[in-house]
Amino acid sequence: MLTELPPIFLRQPCLAADAGLQYFFDIYQCSVSVTASWVFVRHPSSHSRQSRSMLTGLADPVRAFTRRTFFVRRKNRCRIRSRSVDATMTSLSVLIKDALVEDLGTNGDVTTLATVPQHAVAQATFLVKGDGVVAGYEAVRTVFEQLDPEVYLQWDVEEGSFVRAGTPIGKIAGSARAVLSGERLALNIMQRMSGIATTTRAMVDKIRSVGSQARLLDTRKTAPLNRVLDKRAVEIGGGVNHRFGLYDAVMIKDNHIKAAGSITAAFERVQAYLNGHQDLKPMEIVVEARTLHEVRETTNKVDASVLQAAVDFIAGKVPTEASGNVSLETVADIAATGVDYISSGMLTHSVNALDISLKIFSMQAQTPTSHGQ
Repeated sequence: MLTELPPIFLRQPCLAADAGLQYFFDIYQCSVSVTASWVFVRHPSSHSRQSRSMLTGLADPVRAFTRRTFFVRRKNRCRIRSRSVDATMTSLSVLIKDALVEDLGTNGDVTTLATVPQHAVAQATFLVKGDGVVAGYEAVRTVFEQLDPEVYLQWDVEEGSFVRAGTPIGKIAGSARAVLSGERLALNIMQRMSGIATTTRAMVDKIRSVGSQARLLDTRKTAPLNRVLDKRAVEIGGGVNHRFGLYDAVMIKDNHIKAAGSITAAFERVQAYLNGHQDLKPMEIVVEARTLHEVRETTNKVDASVLQAAVDFIAGKVPTEASGNVSLETVADIAATGVDYISSGMLTHSVNALDISLKIFSMQAQTPTSHGQ
């Protein structure tokens, strides 16, 4: 909550009847009004350019950053960008349905239809063939549920667990045709999600190894139409979700600033747009401020020593985030600077899938039950 910001920044909290809890801040002589819907920044004409830059860098939830940079965030947020359970499940169901259509077409699994008796029952084991964090159980269940609701799944290892190669993690039993028709899609999803979860866990472990409690964030660099699964895998691996898409948060980046002419102009246009679209749900505003000295100039690559200077400059006044060129090799050094959040696109754009197979150990041809005798 914003009330956890240092008292020096909190001037006067008040309860706004329609907008939710509202706060007013004095930061470098600039006034900021934070509502449940968006942030209003007022730049008096007497303010210097330096003051405007500092405001953009320090007012929550306006976030300032370079490519490896700084974001002002609310503390103790479980998710940076949350979605309702119903919306997520709907997205998953639609994704799986479309993926099955892609794989089965209009003819179905012709090989299985030709070789496997209609009423055959199969039992199979999910076997992990590499070391990693297992993920994707809910998606796998959805795959087989859409093929045959009677298919039975049992997981012997908790999702999110780190397992060694050769570990059987679960069993499936039911229609042999359903098991074989859904095998590849289920494994594709589980392998990708487990790969993401494994990389996320490894990066979180690197962060913890230097005594940092920084939270690891994902990005929008996900496989097209697969974001709900990619982001869920990050959560399972111990990471935290960033915004889900372009629709649920405002992020003013360098090209927006160029189009508008300045950071202030871009921000004012966002204010005007949100004021004119009261139907939009509450969303945070992110501003890319091109600064390192007093959060004002953007650079594409900032090494750990420069990042350390920036964190020292902010001095705990607000939570900070580092972004850009974050990898398993660099994340520990970045975390050691004291940032509160670290975001990495490699979690989802450079996935090394975890090898998982489905091995049938029993196949029985059953005769349909007759009810007329």
